[in-house]
Amino acid sequence: MILANTTSAGMEPRIASEHYSLVFNTIYTPKLASLLREAQEAGSTIV
Repeated sequence: MILANTTSAGMEPRIASEHYSLVFNTIYTPKLASLLREAQEAGSTIV
């Protein structure tokens, strides 16, 4: 499954991103928001 986040919710810790193989976040500051960092730690591909 793919998760495409277009809100600031990705900056909050503990978004359930471990169920996704690809996680995309449109928030560009900070570059590695909580959502992307947690997804990467869970083994997802991040964009």
